[in-house]
Amino acid sequence: MKQNLIYIILISILAFYTYTLYPACAPEDSGEYIAVCHTLGIAHSPGNPLYVLLGKISSLFPIGNSAYRLNLLSSLLAVLTLMVLFKILIAITKDIVVSIAAIVIFSFSYEFWYITTFAKTFTLITFLTALCLYSLILYLKEHTSLRYLYLSYYLVGFAIGGHYFLLMFIPLLFFVSIFSIRKDRIKFFAVSILLFFLGFSIHFYLPVRSSMSPLINTGNTSNIENLYNFLTRKEMSGFRMSNLAKASITKQEVLLKAKWFFFALSDHFSLIWAMIGTLGFFALWKNDKNIFYLILFLMIFSGPVWLVFSAFGLDDPFKEAMNERYLPVFESLFAIVIGSALGFVANALVLDKTKKLFFYILVFILSLSPLSAHIGPVNKRNNFLCDDYCLNFFRTIKPGSILFAGQHLDSIGRYMKFVRKKRSDLTFVIVPDKFMEILENSKNTETSIYADPSCRLYFSGLFKSYPVGLSYKCSPLKNIYDYNEYERPWLFYSYRNIKKSGAYKDFFSEMVLMWYMEAQVLFGDVSLSFKKKQQAIESYKRCISIGMYDQDILDLRTYNYRSITPRSSFMYGKLKEASAL
Repeated sequence: MKQNLIYIILISILAFYTYTLYPACAPEDSGEYIAVCHTLGIAHSPGNPLYVLLGKISSLFPIGNSAYRLNLLSSLLAVLTLMVLFKILIAITKDIVVSIAAIVIFSFSYEFWYITTFAKTFTLITFLTALCLYSLILYLKEHTSLRYLYLSYYLVGFAIGGHYFLLMFIPLLFFVSIFSIRKDRIKFFAVSILLFFLGFSIHFYLPVRSSMSPLINTGNTSNIENLYNFLTRKEMSGFRMSNLAKASITKQEVLLKAKWFFFALSDHFSLIWAMIGTLGFFALWKNDKNIFYLILFLMIFSGPVWLVFSAFGLDDPFKEAMNERYLPVFESLFAIVIGSALGFVANALVLDKTKKLFFYILVFILSLSPLSAHIGPVNKRNNFLCDDYCLNFFRTIKPGSILFAGQHLDSIGRYMKFVRKKRSDLTFVIVPDKFMEILENSKNTETSIYADPSCRLYFSGLFKSYPVGLSYKCSPLKNIYDYNEYERPWLFYSYRNIKKSGAYKDFFSEMVLMWYMEAQVLFGDVSLSFKKKQQAIESYKRCISIGMYDQDILDLRTYNYRSITPRSSFMYGKLKEASAL
């Protein structure tokens, strides 16, 4: 019975994951990945070909829409991660119950659960990390054969095709090899390097597929120079997380990140499990020093070192949210530490069968505490926000127009254009790519040019722009507000479940809501300028009803997203001013 319990638990966890999935496209780069997998194209650097190929297979599942299928892939990869973690914990603790408790704690930790709800590479990263770690642990446990060490070299090379985060295993493999291989080192390293590049050869997908001119062909990697620049992320940020990242980091910022890291860990697991986990380091040390060093090395690299190396600050919620996406790798390792702590306590207590059963029941009940704490904010089953925002944006734009899109709208737009076949007439341009060239060429044509709110600043001082619905329309010839043109799109906009605020308890959903808010504020301001008092009042009321941001702390038009109390004194002031006219 105990042997089958893990499968019952994993199926139950998968049921929770599928229940909380996004029903359609999600924020961040999710739309881009869905479109790339659907069309078998090339994603942004470094391409992540392993994820694209897995995504293409999952896009063929006969269930739901294309976005839902890719979202489901994230949940399946998460459950596979839990299965591998269970195998690791069994190898360390030899205790089925505490191993199950540890993976249950991790499975419902906030950030890991959140990344299972949408299509992106994050759950693939945690799965590949667990798989490579398991292979190394099997080698350390067996130690009489090199087969698992050879397998580890192949898996790491293969896993880098899923994400560059797995590069952290390269120095680890080197150290393990140096300290464990005493003879025939040249032969060993020759075979190991060959196996590594055999796994890495999945990247041949990039030039081969690029040469076939897919619909999404980022980087045009069909020639060697472009492929090299693409793999080394030359056009983006090198091996740092983003081109927004800073080249260096101060001592004060390191301390700030350390503090943030501790509180994030406590928040995602709950403080009690974060504290219990500290005992696990002692348990691991006592159980097997080699495995202790192995896990400690990976925790250091996937946690503190990554936060510093990525050079992505914590000075606004966007950067903080991006840092959090990579925490589940560290947290999966911390789950092993928690399991080791529980196993140590179970063995240290001299209990009869009845008392030990009571201990196991207590541990399992406590392991469910993250479930009750996180199911509300993680549940995205009613979140159609990205789909509806993009469709509403498209309803604003005239046929054959050019759309300057920021990263998020571009990602959702690709999904709409290439997967759902919406508005194939539009030309998407990512600012500032070819910005001036296209604007100059459009001066003497009838082509309409629009921009999403995040791109509006690029027009400043160059061309005239004015708000139209959710967008900004650019005109090099005039700066005339046409109230009818501005008002008309709002009559055709649709929203699903926008009042179900529990579905929007994450930063990126709040960001989309803020775009709606800004457009409502501008609509109110324009209405007042046209002496349309009632329309202005209704617009300000709609903005207040969303209630995510306070204008007194930031200008809605600056896009420095800071979530605070829902009652905005600024908006209430605007409403009072309009009502008094």
